[in-house]
Amino acid sequence: MDIRNITKEKFYYNKLYYDYIFNFEKLKDFYTYDYRLNDSYINRISYIKNSYDHKFREIISNSLLEYNKSINCSNKTIENIKLLKNEDTLVVIAGQQPAIFTGAIFSIYKIITVLNLADYLKKSLNLNIIPLFWNASDDNDLPEVKSIKISESQFEKISLDVPEYLSGFSYSKIILPIDEIENVSRKMIYSLPETDFKKEINKFIEEIIINLRTDKRKSGISISKFYSLIIAKMFKNYGLVIFDPEIQEIKKLFIKLINFDLDNFNKINSLVEFNGNELISEGYHAQLKLIKNNLDFFLNTENGREKIKSKSEDKNIFIFEKSVKTEKNELDKNKLRDIIFKNITDVGLNVVLRPLFQDFILPNIATVCGPGEISYYAQLKDVYTLFGSELPVLYPRMSATLIENKVRKAFLKLNLSYDEIEDNQDNLANKIFQNIAGFNYQIYLENMEKELYAVLQKYVEEIKNHGFDASEAFGRINQNLKKEVEVLGKKIINEYKRKNSFIVETISKIYNNILPDGKLQERVINIFEYINKYGFDLIDNIYLTFKIFDFSHKFIEIN
Repeated sequence: MDIRNITKEKFYYNKLYYDYIFNFEKLKDFYTYDYRLNDSYINRISYIKNSYDHKFREIISNSLLEYNKSINCSNKTIENIKLLKNEDTLVVIAGQQPAIFTGAIFSIYKIITVLNLADYLKKSLNLNIIPLFWNASDDNDLPEVKSIKISESQFEKISLDVPEYLSGFSYSKIILPIDEIENVSRKMIYSLPETDFKKEINKFIEEIIINLRTDKRKSGISISKFYSLIIAKMFKNYGLVIFDPEIQEIKKLFIKLINFDLDNFNKINSLVEFNGNELISEGYHAQLKLIKNNLDFFLNTENGREKIKSKSEDKNIFIFEKSVKTEKNELDKNKLRDIIFKNITDVGLNVVLRPLFQDFILPNIATVCGPGEISYYAQLKDVYTLFGSELPVLYPRMSATLIENKVRKAFLKLNLSYDEIEDNQDNLANKIFQNIAGFNYQIYLENMEKELYAVLQKYVEEIKNHGFDASEAFGRINQNLKKEVEVLGKKIINEYKRKNSFIVETISKIYNNILPDGKLQERVINIFEYINKYGFDLIDNIYLTFKIFDFSHKFIEIN
């Protein structure tokens, strides 16, 4: 695989993430560690040794062992989980919403980053470092995870059939019949073209379905558990440990976070808002916008996720947003605590408390982050301090675009470099057409419009000298001239396209692969589409291309 580094800003999502990669000095005050320095990892380990409560190790290890065995993990994963009981064992972690068939390919890159970073730190620091993946099963953005698109089938959408009333529930609470899992799996496989590797995908999914059907205790499975089954099978040779926060014994560890939020939710909101405003003042964006008076956890009920907020006039009186009814639907802090602690296994944490919880219960050196996570962590440093903790090292995940031979040849046909990709494919087409014609039609149109305007102004002045005010009429003439110049521009482009249809088709092929739907490939295309063409070895090959401390977006040419 040949690799090219791409530094154009559009491949880095937003200005904050771009500067995090290339100009970290501008953002260093928002974070605790410089992820580029070896000393940051050594200092983080020292912090963990002095502050981590090792009593969690037994609970975490036993819970993860039971869960990972239930998703048919490998012996290597079991060995890693057992190592968590040792006080010298640390983790590297990443997390993601549990999307169908792993969702867009960036989640695979995130896991590959975790595996590589854990392996590098293990060897360089001579410590037990466990690669851990957090299945964010308590989230609930159903439209985001229930579908994938297959570009080989004109971006056909393959979707789970989920009843509308379940859309307000956490993923772990959305239990679907195994028949539905099998149906959507067949749709996905059917949508893929016939190749030498399609049978491998069919066998891969079939084995998961068979295991589900042979387990007589299961009539259905949650979206999040199906996700874990695929990830565990896909990375069985790497010892990846999957963490599900919906494990009941783990949820019982929420209590300190719940008390912290009940006592500090207004302060937390203010800190997040303050840091967001600081980012905005420095030309960035604020990723987190918390709702005033809302607590940073929720309760899963028979009607879905129930938000809790304080009454604005009394910060010690709380109400449930929808359906949990009490007398006057109001609770003081102690009554709310009683309800929450009695139902702790039905509690979920939001985007503020979830990372805090992760770094409270796990000996975490580094969290592998995508652009969104890097952005929201920039607002959480002071919240961690308030909790008596610190941000871990935040390591940017691998970001890549896979360049197949057909796409590479398209670039060669047009004599284009990868750096010439524009945000808009029409802009690129126009540049190519102008080069072919040796005629810059845009300058031609601009000059024509200026000259016509000058002539028009001459006649405006002349009629004024005769005492007539015809400004409205000339204004309309000017507007019509502008419109006709635009029409002429479109006609020129359409004529170029008609005479050079192969260029239009070639550019379209490039964009459909590199920027499908106008988004980065890694945010749209699913890994199974590439496995169907190149086999499961593709994952191992991408893993081997990874270079530690190399954070630029990659164009990876698949041979």
